[in-house]
Amino acid sequence: TGRPVPTGTWRVGTYVEDRDDLLVAVPARWDRFRAEAGTGTAATVRDQLRDAFTQVLDTGRVGVSCQAVDQDTAVYRFTHLTSQADLP
Repeated sequence: TGRPVPTGTWRVGTYVEDRDDLLVAVPARWDRFRAEAGTGTAATVRDQLRDAFTQVLDTGRVGVSCQAVDQDTAVYRFTHLTSQADLP
């Protein structure tokens, strides 16, 4: 599923449906995010993203890619697989 990530403004924690896929924005560099946001905020965001990933995986989707959209943000793509052949 090498589809490009939709353009637009991405914020960490943003979820976007792209057809049957679900896209989740995360910090591209945790070290920089932690330094800028602070340790407490970074820990909270990490916990929220862990919960979000768990919920996404519970829908039967699997992570198939992660693409940087700018220097601060990357987007994970989760999709339903119909077979092992769907893996990148």
